[in-house]
Amino acid sequence: MTSEGLPAIGLHTFGRHGFASLSLAAGVDLGTISRSLRHSNLGTTMDLYVTILPAVEDDAASRMDAILAG
Repeated sequence: MTSEGLPAIGLHTFGRHGFASLSLAAGVDLGTISRSLRHSNLGTTMDLYVTILPAVEDDAASRMDAILAG
């Protein structure tokens, strides 16, 4: 733990998490992200590496609104 109470993570790990989250936000499909990170299954990528950014959640909500509004 750091003095701020946050876990210490290395640059390599930070880069992988950032890559996964930003790729998803850019519209890259999860399968491509997972393969790029050399994961054997999508669950590893989604459960451990991807953080759903607020902009992605907002976009998903807007798309659902449009579908439901017809």
